Amino acid sequence: MLHKMSVTLNVDDENKVELFEVTNPSGRKHLFSQFEDGMVVFRHPGIAQTGIWTYYAKLYSNTVLPSGDKMTIDVVTSANSEEAEPFLLEVFANHQIVDPYNNKLIFYAKVTKGAYPVSDANVVAIVHRPRSNSSSDSVTLTLHDNGLGDPDITAGDGIYSGYFSDFAPVPGFYSFQVSADDNKGLAKTPKVQPDKSRRISSKFVY
Repeated sequence: MLHKMSVTLNVDDENKVELFEVTNPSGRKHLFSQFEDGMVVFRHPGIAQTGIWTYYAKLYSNTVLPSGDKMTIDVVTSANSEEAEPFLLEVFANHQIVDPYNNKLIFYAKVTKGAYPVSDANVVAIVHRPRSNSSSDSVTLTLHDNGLGDPDITAGDGIYSGYFSDFAPVPGFYSFQVSADDNKGLAKTPKVQPDKSRRISSKFVY
């Protein structure tokens, strides 16, 4: 369990946001609870449920973001033990608006435990595409942190990435959700012991 959790949608003007909701692992939806300057904030009261949380944000149909601007999501949690280092999953992409003929869309996911990167985790993105009669509306993409290049260039830095090119044959909005797990116990975080120079590994436990 988590003692505290807040989810913040950052946008140039919060009045452009028609809907911002957060769904807990049991499927219960929570609407945003507070507007602030350039932010829409959901703060979970009390203890937050363990599991995969998802969010959904929608702008009013007659609004657009200024050129070069983007919406970002910040998630802040506190563990139920002051000594526990939290696992963090930060997700982003290299483009907000994509021309499939001229742009390469790359998904990134940064996985850390405290100040340390998590390597060898299992990180998966599910991309929800505009519906069409000839194709499925979702695609599963595995992200890698292997340092083999194009797009991941550094192994073991906790930043997982992958290309997405399976665009729908119709224009529209795409959404994605990313999850990470311990890869059947293989995930680890490198640490340096205070009294020794050698590196040790700790299991990715959640």
